[in-house]
Amino acid sequence: MNTENSVNKLIYFTRILVIFLFGCGILTILTLPLSIKWYIEHFETTSKDYYFAFVLIFAFCGAMALLILWQLKKMLDTVITNDCFVLSNVVSLKKMSAYSILITIAMIVRCFFTPTFTAACMVLTFFIASLFSRILAMVFESAVNYKNENDLTI
Repeated sequence: MNTENSVNKLIYFTRILVIFLFGCGILTILTLPLSIKWYIEHFETTSKDYYFAFVLIFAFCGAMALLILWQLKKMLDTVITNDCFVLSNVVSLKKMSAYSILITIAMIVRCFFTPTFTAACMVLTFFIASLFSRILAMVFESAVNYKNENDLTI
């Protein structure tokens, strides 16, 4: 099988998956008030006093996740056009890092209401995602500068 063809299929599949997840994320945010109400009614571990706090925290985290997915979609578009070492991807990675840190902070706040292992895992996961996004932004920025210097010499 042609390697380039399979890579292109993977890129297009990933782009479709990101768009699908974006739509699912919008639907999830819109149904948060109902789903959190259902969760609180069926699981005694969560107090009804935290309903509005949970809706706000999870809606905020969901919005940040949607923004991350949107930046991923924009980056995949540059990969599809075979021009991925551009400044817009550096900006996207920096934004994704910021959104991940905001999710980390929101999950830390959530831990004050009901500390759970899952919330702690999310704190760690999004903190690491923020670090990796920031490092990748630096790598991409160096690659963009290197590409621009080479373009000038040619």
